[in-house]
Amino acid sequence: MIHNNDSYVALMRARATGLMPDMGSALRLVDLLRQDIQKAGKSPGNVSLLDVGCATGHYLRTFMRNGLSIDRYNGVEVDPAMIMAAREVWRHELSVGMVDFVNADIHDFSPAHKFDFVICMNAFMYFPSPKLALQKMISATGRRLLIRSYFSDASYRIIRPQTRANHDKSEIDEASTFDDEGNIPEFFLWNIYSFGYVEALVRRLAPQAQVEWLNDENPTESMHQESLLNIKKCGGTEIISGNEVSYPFILPWKYLSIRVNV
Repeated sequence: MIHNNDSYVALMRARATGLMPDMGSALRLVDLLRQDIQKAGKSPGNVSLLDVGCATGHYLRTFMRNGLSIDRYNGVEVDPAMIMAAREVWRHELSVGMVDFVNADIHDFSPAHKFDFVICMNAFMYFPSPKLALQKMISATGRRLLIRSYFSDASYRIIRPQTRANHDKSEIDEASTFDDEGNIPEFFLWNIYSFGYVEALVRRLAPQAQVEWLNDENPTESMHQESLLNIKKCGGTEIISGNEVSYPFILPWKYLSIRVNV
């Protein structure tokens, strides 16, 4: 596995410290969670959340800046560089027990207890096994699981090679993108899952759960603001004709909501 390049870790650290604008998906999540917390009648000091694929915990910064009270925040992230940055940024919150970060693959992660809310923003498409990832996240969810990822009418798997030309941690030169047998030695996945496949998985894993699909209606101002800073991101997106695009792909973003306590 190749982890995130250094410039992307630095960007996520800047987001966690509040030096960057709030991401549109983070602001949308604030609204969704605030509505749920109010409906649940959760009292202050008693809201817990697990952030799967948390990077540097930058969503927590958006929650705090927008008055969303998350009293116990736990993050799990496979990239050790992201976890190291998160622990630096959130040193005080770690010391008082408000937050915790675990460096682990979600496939191997087993939380000790359930959380009111579990979120997985912009990471589910990278997991090799959607079934195992969903199983782990549903088992950790006390009320609602929210996932933002690529969902469409059909399932696809995009394999993107990683070479030194596009990733500072790759040891593969451009001429070796494909080996002599046509295989790709270093890559990451973009998985697009069909609505029917995901719904069937949830029915198998949690028959009583309620599935809802939400349109991706995020504010996009932060994308423009970050583009002015000339930040290079692997798979960075832009808006073309109202669609979020990472050339040459239109990204079919949706929110998957799974309520387990219905």
